[in-house]
Amino acid sequence: MIVPENTSESVERFLQVTEMTHLADLSLNITSNEEGISVPQRLSSPCTLRTLLRCYWDIQSVPRRSFFEILSWFAVNELEKEKLEEFVTPEGQEELYSYCNRPRRTIIEVLNDFPLTATKIPVSYLLDLLPVLQPRAFSIASSATTNPQHVQVLVAVVEYKTKLLHPRKVSSLRFYNHIQL
Repeated sequence: MIVPENTSESVERFLQVTEMTHLADLSLNITSNEEGISVPQRLSSPCTLRTLLRCYWDIQSVPRRSFFEILSWFAVNELEKEKLEEFVTPEGQEELYSYCNRPRRTIIEVLNDFPLTATKIPVSYLLDLLPVLQPRAFSIASSATTNPQHVQVLVAVVEYKTKLLHPRKVSSLRFYNHIQL
């Protein structure tokens, strides 16, 4: 299993649409605010917002219904708030599916469609709003008998188009061709 990373272009687009570019390289300390719930091991502290966006959050995924609910909390524009709240109602599920799932609209694209709300998201709510990048399984393409000190991983990068502006590309992976054991 390998944990992918978001592309630097995606990270920059997220920072721009949320107007958080000025916060990107500030040192953040991540702590749990609830007793009995620990911070995930993958979250090193201190770290930067840019690092979290690149290595921890899946900003290129299709957002879930809960994303729209949390986003609606920060809406100051009445039209944006109304649409976000509609998406989380039982009656709005078909429209949410047509808007989000059919075209495989990413979190960044949704934030771009709700620009006044996107700029109001507090950094402290990003852990609640954004899903975590999930590890992906890959095939080992090397032989332990040929070279017992290295593992080669077989990776396919999938790129496809939808009716939306930007072509889709599976999250980029940053790793070496050979993994030293």
